[in-house]
Amino acid sequence: MSLKDLGFSKKRGPEWPSGADGEPERPAYLTNVFSKDMAAEILVGLLESCDIAVYTRYPGDGSFGSVILGMSGTGIDLYVPDSRLEEAKSLLEEFEEGNDEDIQE
Repeated sequence: MSLKDLGFSKKRGPEWPSGADGEPERPAYLTNVFSKDMAAEILVGLLESCDIAVYTRYPGDGSFGSVILGMSGTGIDLYVPDSRLEEAKSLLEEFEEGNDEDIQE
């Protein structure tokens, strides 16, 4: 079974890594991001620029909302390869700190 069969979508960026058995590495949940302020797209771009593959999943009926409304009301779940989860969490923390500073200024 492929990751796309599980409801993940991926359109660009680095290739998803394979494990020692040749199967795709297990996706690890990173975060849920709302797309109304482009945060999801910026975060995906940041991860991909650090050579971290990202799969996205719209929870619930979010993919329908993104087609009709242009954004998902439930946000976008981001998944990264299990082996890169800690690195991705570190980047996410830096990303959130940068956004907090912009809001406070």
